[in-house]
Amino acid sequence: MHEQGDKTLTERLSLFENQKQKVQEQINILENCMEKINFTEPKINGMGIRVEYITPDIAKRYLSGNQNNRKLSPSIVNQYSESIKRGEWKLNGESIKFDNDGKLIDGQHRLHAIIKANTGIEMLVISGLNKEVFSTIDAGKKRTAGDCLSIQGIPNYNSIASIIRIYLKMKTSDVNSFLVIEKGKSNAINNAIKNITNTQVLDEYSHHAKEYDEITKVARKLYGEMRLLPISLLGAYMSFLIINLGKDKDKVFDFFTQMALGENIKSNAMAYVHKLLIKRINKVLIVTPAELDRYIKKVWNLHQTGDDVSKVIIKMNKKYSFM
Repeated sequence: MHEQGDKTLTERLSLFENQKQKVQEQINILENCMEKINFTEPKINGMGIRVEYITPDIAKRYLSGNQNNRKLSPSIVNQYSESIKRGEWKLNGESIKFDNDGKLIDGQHRLHAIIKANTGIEMLVISGLNKEVFSTIDAGKKRTAGDCLSIQGIPNYNSIASIIRIYLKMKTSDVNSFLVIEKGKSNAINNAIKNITNTQVLDEYSHHAKEYDEITKVARKLYGEMRLLPISLLGAYMSFLIINLGKDKDKVFDFFTQMALGENIKSNAMAYVHKLLIKRINKVLIVTPAELDRYIKKVWNLHQTGDDVSKVIIKMNKKYSFM
C-alpha cells in the first residue's frame, strides 16, 4: 500500500512539473511576441514610440541597461514614488528613453520610483535615440506650480504657489524643524518644501481658491508697504490660521498688519516684535526663521488670552503652537 501510494504521489509531482514547464514555455513565447511587437512599433525618424504599462518587474529589467546615467537622487525617487502612490502620475508626454543600442539614457528616477511604490503606471517609451542626444536631455526649464496656475489664468500665481507650498509643509511637519537654518544653507525653506508636488499645490488651491486669492492680496500689500516679512511666510501663516485652524480672517489680517506695518499696534508684545523685525531687516539683529516662528506664535497666543508683556522671550528648546 505504501509503495503504491508513494508511486501515485511521485506521478502527481512529475505531472505537476511537466505542467509547470509547459506554462513557462507559454510565458517565454508571449515574452518573445512582446519583444517582436516592440520592433514593429511606429517609427519616426528612426525612433520607436509606444505607450507602455510599466510594472515594477519591467522597470527592473529596463534599469539593468542603465549605464553612465546621472547619480541617483534618493529624495527624487521618494518624491516620485509618493506621487505614484497617491495616484497623481499621469500619462503627460514625459518619456523613458533608450538609445539605439537599447541602453537606458533617461528615466532612471521614474523607474526606481515605480519599484519603490510597487505600482505600475503607463508611460511613453521612446527607443532608438542617437547617443549624442543625452547631453540635451533635461536642458529645458522645469515647469513650476506657479507656471501651472498661470496657465489657468490665475493672478499672483507665483506668490500663491509659494504660499501653498510652505503652508502644506506647516500642516504636515514640525515647523520648528523645517525652518531651522542649517550651516551653509541659507535657502533652507526652499530645500524643505521642494518635495511638495505641483499636483498637491493645484489640488490645494482648487479647494480654497477664494481664501488663497484674498490671503495673497493681503500678503503682497503688507510686503509692498514695508518689507519686514516675505510674502510666502506671511501668506503661509495666515493660511494656517484661517484655513487650517478656522480663525476669523479679519482678526488674522489685523494681527499681521500690526506686525508687518506697525499700524494700530494694540500691545507691548506686538510693538516689541515689530521693532525686532525692523532690526532684522536692517541686519542689526539676526533672527532665524525658527526664532521668528516662535515670536509669531507667542504674540498670537498672548493676543488670544488678552495677556501682554513688554519683552517677548522665547525658548528654542520649546515647541510653540497657535492657540
